[in-house]
Amino acid sequence: MNRRQTREPRSNRHTTRVLVSSAIFATLVLGAWARAQAPAPVRVDHPRAKDIMATVGGRPIDYPSYERVARGVIQQARGTRNEPLNPSVDKILRRQALEQLIRNQLLILEAKRQKIAVSTAEIEAEFRTHPFFTVNGQFDEARFANVKKANSPEYQATIARIREDLAARKLDTKMRAEYAPDLDPLRKQVERRRTR
Repeated sequence: MNRRQTREPRSNRHTTRVLVSSAIFATLVLGAWARAQAPAPVRVDHPRAKDIMATVGGRPIDYPSYERVARGVIQQARGTRNEPLNPSVDKILRRQALEQLIRNQLLILEAKRQKIAVSTAEIEAEFRTHPFFTVNGQFDEARFANVKKANSPEYQATIARIREDLAARKLDTKMRAEYAPDLDPLRKQVERRRTR
């Protein structure tokens, strides 16, 4: 029986995980610092207008996010080599990074439209993978409980962001399962040609 390839490509998983991890870390650490500096509630700001490089359905893509993803894509392409990439290759990879960010935003919008559900357990499982909650290689339940108990605006914003990202990931997996071509015949054809 032929199986369809349903696994998300490594680069897409890596990009999504980098975005989620960065969002969790930035909102939690910056939020804690801001609360220590001033007793007033911290307002969750949107990217400044000058930092926005693209907008997808009203959702901004800012330069810092783009640079983070582009650096990851370029680093992955370089592998263990230390020399810089050809400028034309670098340009192509940067374009691919932007296209990936646009695709992620489109998936988030479509997942919202389709009302794809994400459970609290799934969100907490994503939190548990973040280094912020890991102490000496172990998940720190007390630290996670303290963050949950504080229920700060940053924590709520992070939950909303994770919910969107997980719903988009579910939609992506579903679409790949439905529409991705069956790669077994192609693989067999390539193997036959290589054998000849």
